[in-house]
Amino acid sequence: MKLTYLLLIGLIVTSCGAEDAAEEDKNDKEEVKEDPKVVEQKANEALAGEFTMAIETEDFDKAREMISSDSEEALNAIESLNEAAKVLNPDEEDVQLELVSVECEIAEGDKCHCDSHMSDGAIRPVELVKEGGNWKVKVVKEQPPTLDEEPTEEIGIAEESSH
Repeated sequence: MKLTYLLLIGLIVTSCGAEDAAEEDKNDKEEVKEDPKVVEQKANEALAGEFTMAIETEDFDKAREMISSDSEEALNAIESLNEAAKVLNPDEEDVQLELVSVECEIAEGDKCHCDSHMSDGAIRPVELVKEGGNWKVKVVKEQPPTLDEEPTEEIGIAEESSH
């Protein structure tokens, strides 16, 4: 009987101590507020990741909701190229990639560069700009190199033969 009584008292003391510790943890969490820059960074990473996946899944309407006011033409061009690729290659299998991670760095007060890392190892760059106090995706059309520039591996200029 004494053993049961001692176990019961030990259990009551232990459970009271656990409640006090839980209450202290709750109070500590309420006092700690995240740095606004960290919150902004996480929001930018979420935006860049969401945009990357909207493009990856060809949900252009969803992507359109996230872009800056001057990006509509570029997004329309991407959508048109995507449709043309489907027409030219109707048998091509559509491989869905997963988003692994997103890293963002605010370059200036109103510009941010993000890299969306995909499951195949590819990195999709995403540029963000502040518009009306909110971050938006800035979509730009890539320009082919001019005659003064050296061609890159991705965009090559066919060499003329001297026949």
